[in-house]
Amino acid sequence: MPTTPESLPQDDLENLHKKEEQEELAEALSKLLGADGEPTDPSPLTPSGFMNKKRIHLAKERKLREKQAALKAAQELRLHRRHPRKALIRPLEYEWNDVVNQVINSKDYQRTITTSIGGTELRLKDFATLLGTRAWLNDEIINSYIEWVVDAANKVAVAQSKELGEPTSTVPKFIAHNSFFYENLIKKGATSTQGLMRRKKAPGLSLLEVDSVFVPICKGAHWTVGVVRPIAKTIEYFDSMGGSPQPFIKLMRDWLKFQLGEKYNESDWSTPGTACANQSNGYDCGVFVCTNAFCVALGLDTMCYHETDMTQQRRNIAAVLINRGFFGDFAWFEGGL
Repeated sequence: MPTTPESLPQDDLENLHKKEEQEELAEALSKLLGADGEPTDPSPLTPSGFMNKKRIHLAKERKLREKQAALKAAQELRLHRRHPRKALIRPLEYEWNDVVNQVINSKDYQRTITTSIGGTELRLKDFATLLGTRAWLNDEIINSYIEWVVDAANKVAVAQSKELGEPTSTVPKFIAHNSFFYENLIKKGATSTQGLMRRKKAPGLSLLEVDSVFVPICKGAHWTVGVVRPIAKTIEYFDSMGGSPQPFIKLMRDWLKFQLGEKYNESDWSTPGTACANQSNGYDCGVFVCTNAFCVALGLDTMCYHETDMTQQRRNIAAVLINRGFFGDFAWFEGGL
């Protein structure tokens, strides 16, 4: 007599129910999956076209937010100067100390020690203004060092843009004028800089894309540096002896008005009295100028070093010039800054 569910013992009945449930589940899965175990199409397990589009859209929005946050963080780092985690000015490594000492002990003042970024020869007579006792830095040393600062800052800016997927601009983020720029403005006016700004790749309104413009100034026997920051719309003046910034500010306002034309609104541009380290002697001003330019380009507080650091800083500047820039042992952002 054939068995029926009613005639089966209770344990056998439960086993039969389990077997039936397993068979039903297997049949349902076989409908959802192909022979190779992959979902068949169409299938309830496959997201709808609408859901796929929504997912893609949300992923794009998330990436855009992350990119904007990274850009904002980079800009905030530049707009708000920070104190370095370690001492800004530190002793050179043994090898570089030896290189600098060799220059100090040289006697041939016409000997070429290195060249600037533009190929200008820097001779022993130039290095004597940097490494001599109580020496006053000359134009060649100051201009060359600030050019290397700007070169390094621009390379980092380009690398950051690529990392964030931003198109590389033809306008540099940092510009270094030489020490003759300011005197030229005084004598010939803003119109005389038109060709220069084209060569700097930041003529007219494109100046607004620039982060910082460095203007080294020599008045009499004293060096200072001014910084115009289009990205922040600020005009700053760094004088290690506390001189008035007003002549520089007035000249820069005239220059900006010429460069930007109708887009220049004087009330938009502020003139923060940014403090910087002070000197008490009459010969270290050029070293302060170089150090302040370095701090501004790195986004560091210009009060993060002291006059007592200047003897060591002279040697450090010499090493960077001989190295021809901030790479290798002097790589930008290295050293825990």
